[in-house]
Amino acid sequence: MNFSQLNQQTLEWGCYLGEDNVWPGSGLLLEIAALDYAASQSGVHRLYAEVLSFNLSVLKMHRLFGYLPMEDKPGGTRGNIEYVVNTFHYPFRQLAREPQCSITQASKTNRRGGPIYTI
Repeated sequence: MNFSQLNQQTLEWGCYLGEDNVWPGSGLLLEIAALDYAASQSGVHRLYAEVLSFNLSVLKMHRLFGYLPMEDKPGGTRGNIEYVVNTFHYPFRQLAREPQCSITQASKTNRRGGPIYTI
């Protein structure tokens, strides 16, 4: 995993796990670690990432995590596959918005005596 400071408010991150024998879930763990690290950096409001267009699982994961697409960059050919470089940014300012839901503790307890939470 690699991070670069693009400017005072923007970090870029990237990683390469390989294409064969990749442990299931490792991309997800790296995605969470990247967001956590970037969010902990003072003054960083944006995380930038580039993904080769044939890497469909990472493209899907970035969209799932709320990365916003930017303009694609020219790519090239890898083997017999032509690709573009898809670019994304994750705006940390979106975390300051009002929550979409809230969690409250009810006065009731469950069968094991623990609190019941309402979302």
